[in-house]
Amino acid sequence: SPEAHLRHTLMTQTGVDSLCSKVNVLPPNMSSSIRLASVPYEENQLAQGACVAFRYVVEKENPIALVQYAAVYEISNHSIATNPNFENYAQPYMRVWVQYDGNLDDCYDFYRRPSKEDEMEGWQKQGDSILYRDWTTIGMDLTKYIDKKIMILVAFFDCAEQSETARDYCQKHHKARVYCHVDCAPAYEIQQTCTPSQTTLIAPKGFTYKWQPVGYPDSIMSTKDTVRFTTPTTKTSYVCQLQSLIGCDPVPHTIDIDATRVYGSKIDTVCIADIDDFKWDDGEPVDRSVLTHEFMITTTGGCDSVVTQ
Repeated sequence: SPEAHLRHTLMTQTGVDSLCSKVNVLPPNMSSSIRLASVPYEENQLAQGACVAFRYVVEKENPIALVQYAAVYEISNHSIATNPNFENYAQPYMRVWVQYDGNLDDCYDFYRRPSKEDEMEGWQKQGDSILYRDWTTIGMDLTKYIDKKIMILVAFFDCAEQSETARDYCQKHHKARVYCHVDCAPAYEIQQTCTPSQTTLIAPKGFTYKWQPVGYPDSIMSTKDTVRFTTPTTKTSYVCQLQSLIGCDPVPHTIDIDATRVYGSKIDTVCIADIDDFKWDDGEPVDRSVLTHEFMITTTGGCDSVVTQ
C-alpha cells in the first residue's frame, strides 16, 4: 500500500481505499490511477492541496477526454466553509479545468463541494464518519482543440478556513483523497451484423445523448449511449448530440452509414469470380488494370457482398 505521507501516488495494485472499503483504488477495467491525498498534520501547517496535470495533443480520431474519478474524505463537524473541498477539473461535483495556451476554458471550469446539501447527489456515506463517491466518468468533447496541446488538471484542497482553531481541527481530525484516471476516445463507434441486418452506434460514457436521423430534427431515436436500428439499404446520415455532464453546449457528430460497407467486421475470405473467363486478343498480354473483376467478400459477421472493381 502507498505511504500515507505521499500527496501524489501512482496506483498500480488492486485494492480498496484505506478509509473507505467501498472505493477501489483502480477504476473498472483500468490498470492504474493517480491518488492525491492530504498528509498527516504538521506544526504550523495550514490548508493542504495537491494537483496533477495531464497534457496531450487532441487527435482527430480521439477528440473525447474521459476523466474517471473517485473521492473519499472524513466528515468533520465544523462549518461548510471549512470542510475539505475537492477541486477535480473533470467532474460536476468538484471542478473541471481545461487549459489551452495558458488560458482557462470557461466551459470546463466547474467547482463543487461534496459537503453541501444541494450538491450531494452521487455521494454516499460509509458509517457516520466517511463520505465517498465511487468511480464516476465525466466526458469532455474537445473537438475544438483537435491538433492542439491542452492540459486537464485534477486537484483537491483541504480546509479553507485559516484560523488557528480551524487549522488544528482540519488537519488533525479528518483526511481527504481523490483518485483519478484520464483517457481519450473516439466520438462514436460503429458495429454491424448481417443476420439480422443491424447497425449499432455507440458513444462514450460520461455524457447525455440525443440520436437523430439527419434532416428530422423532431425525431429522437434514443437518449442512451447506444442506439440500434435496421441497417438502411441506402446511404443514410445520423447525428449524435453529446452533452457534457458539466453543462457545456452539446457538440453534434454526424455519422454516415453506407449500406455497401460493413463496419467493425474482419474480412475472412476474398474470392475472385470467373477469373478463368478472362480473354486475350491475338495472344497479346492484356492490361489487367482495365478489366472488371467481381469479388465476393465474406466477413466474420456472416456478410457476403459482391464488389466490382
